[in-house]
Amino acid sequence: SRCVLPAGGAAALAALGFAPGPFEDWDRLRLSLGLPDGSRDLPIDKAIPLENGFEELRGVDFDKGCYMGQELTARTKWRGLVRKRLLPVAINGPTPEPGAEVMLGDQEAGEMRSSFDGWGLALLRIEMLNRETPLTCGAATLTPRVPDWVKFQEG
Repeated sequence: SRCVLPAGGAAALAALGFAPGPFEDWDRLRLSLGLPDGSRDLPIDKAIPLENGFEELRGVDFDKGCYMGQELTARTKWRGLVRKRLLPVAINGPTPEPGAEVMLGDQEAGEMRSSFDGWGLALLRIEMLNRETPLTCGAATLTPRVPDWVKFQEG
């Protein structure tokens, strides 16, 4: 769990038997689950909520009233225009830098985001998944892992 607590809140959790853990444990887990972490994984003014799992993570509600970006988000969903998804990738080789191009042979397949300890997140073109040619990023080979919670649009 990750908690944002008021002053003194940690003592209440300790009384219940919880203990703080290192940031690295949380970071490794969130990467393996495909969970974005703010501007590390969602470039400001560039990230599209549906490409980054916000619908499945309950960050977008299509029954709610107005919110910033609602029109573009709804149009993207109803027209089936989601062509990329932020997905966890197992990294075999040197850790790629955030923003590095992910390649499928000589074709651009996506962009690396944050990474740690053999796991990373990459925004990948859906059409490039499930190919026999491996994804690469620099000298590393990337193996996409689609979490159970990710739902791809039909069409």
